[in-house]
Amino acid sequence: MKAIGTAEGIIAGFACPQCAAALPDYALFCKSCGADLRHTEIRRTLTLNNSINRKDQSIFFYVSPLKLVVMSVATFGFYELFWFYKNWTYADEHTNRTFMPMISSIFRFLTLMGLMNEMSKAGAEAGQTKKLHGTFFAVLYFLLTVIGRSSGLDSLCLIPAQRYVNSLNTDSPTPINDKFSVVNWVAIVLGGGFQIVLLARFIPHGNL
Repeated sequence: MKAIGTAEGIIAGFACPQCAAALPDYALFCKSCGADLRHTEIRRTLTLNNSINRKDQSIFFYVSPLKLVVMSVATFGFYELFWFYKNWTYADEHTNRTFMPMISSIFRFLTLMGLMNEMSKAGAEAGQTKKLHGTFFAVLYFLLTVIGRSSGLDSLCLIPAQRYVNSLNTDSPTPINDKFSVVNWVAIVLGGGFQIVLLARFIPHGNL
């Protein structure tokens, strides 16, 4: 169990920075004093400086499903690792529990269902009445990842989870990540070209 407060300040998900009242996991406002935690940075400085999510005020990773799939395919699944790490880091920084984001991301074929459960809990705090029911997609993701021949196409199984997260961020201070940067386009061109070369090797060629 993490401490409610330290010499460095109050840790997110534990106590309100205004009235010090205890907060539930993924709290967006303080039920005691009404403080809006969505627009108030409550992570301690050390955590914030070392966080991959330091520039985000969204609920989990707010990215378009199209970019998620395109980048995952182009990078042979490395973008998926980034996606899991971003989301597990958010869970670690906004709950009363300790997660291991990197380990959870590496073994993502085993942790997707758990991540979806965390997203549902965050949804409940945000007033979302529907839960994220993704058992089928979690099992399919596990099978595709174990087979190891999806080349990033298993990211299609993440779309329901991403759509659920995006529905929680309609009024997010952080805009949706749907633009392709120069680095993204370089990855798409190089990765896509490499995928075409690999695919061509499996296409039978007739004698001329």
